[in-house]
Amino acid sequence: MVLGVLLAFLLLFPCNFAFGQTESASSNDKIPVLTVCEVLQNLSAYNNKSIIVIGQFAHTDEGGWIVEDCEKRIVTEGYTWGNSISNLYIVGQTEPPPSLPANFHWDDELLLKKAMASKNYGKSHNLAEWGAWFGRLETRIPPRVIKYPNGTISGFGFGHLGASIAQLISGGSERVRAIPAKLK
Repeated sequence: MVLGVLLAFLLLFPCNFAFGQTESASSNDKIPVLTVCEVLQNLSAYNNKSIIVIGQFAHTDEGGWIVEDCEKRIVTEGYTWGNSISNLYIVGQTEPPPSLPANFHWDDELLLKKAMASKNYGKSHNLAEWGAWFGRLETRIPPRVIKYPNGTISGFGFGHLGASIAQLISGGSERVRAIPAKLK
């Protein structure tokens, strides 16, 4: 199901833009390419910045997420966050997604290299569920939780039930790329 949705999305809206990506942002014309785990371990460095996030696509009828199985988990006041970044852009609820840089193109070699660095790439159900998303990361610094009178705690984050510690404002098919299974 996920594979069909992602493939239909990519086939209906081909991604033929150009721009060289690097693994770290050293100037305004370079976009960091990061795994979900790399983003989550350094949220403040990427908050409100344009980045490319590599991870596995997960979705339900309640939203979509970019996920990865990270060794380290973020804990806020006793609440353990999932290793996910919400990937749902709703017009009017936040600023629009960033524009793609002039001459943008996807660096498939770098995308595959970053995906292969993930401990669960290749172990997932289907490699076709892996992708790269361009967008603006949004998070709350510091992360916040909600404490209920009965003692339970939940995240005050993003996406369905506020369970993601961050969201990627991406929107548009030109801002997503399937990770190639291998290079040509």
